[in-house]
Amino acid sequence: MPSTPEQVASYLAAHAANLSTATLARRLASISKAHQARGLPNPVRAELVKATLQGIRRLKGVAQRQAKPLLKEDLFLVLDAMGHAGE
Repeated sequence: MPSTPEQVASYLAAHAANLSTATLARRLASISKAHQARGLPNPVRAELVKATLQGIRRLKGVAQRQAKPLLKEDLFLVLDAMGHAGE
């Protein structure tokens, strides 16, 4: 601490093969918060870091799966099974 944008970009590149892009993004958020909490310049906001993560996302090409919505009829079935129907 403090980290430079080059160190953060290097960290991302070193872990890109083993970690998902969502995990890398969460780790960037933690790095960012740690710098903000100490009043230090935030390396995560640097164009180099943003471009590195964007390049990793482009190479991996994995979009996150979105959960299907709970439909009204299914919700009533769940509530009925729990004994809360009509309350």
